[in-house]
Amino acid sequence: PKDFDLAIVDLDEESSLELVAALRNEARPLPLIGLGRWETAREKARQLGAGEVLAALPGFPDLRAAVIRVLSQPTAVK
Repeated sequence: PKDFDLAIVDLDEESSLELVAALRNEARPLPLIGLGRWETAREKARQLGAGEVLAALPGFPDLRAAVIRVLSQPTAVK
């Protein structure tokens, strides 16, 4: 994850919530946006610490706004 600035995860994939948990448990948690059709998967991603969660196939303006919000959040507080 150190080579990436942002992860966008398809929450409808079987192992997606495991990926969300793993990315959030890194020493430097990767900013993360989850996209999913099912509210249960979106809610679980929120609980696991996804920075933004959107219904699957958002329009470009919504996705762009989510990217800006997630990348604007501090990654660590000292």
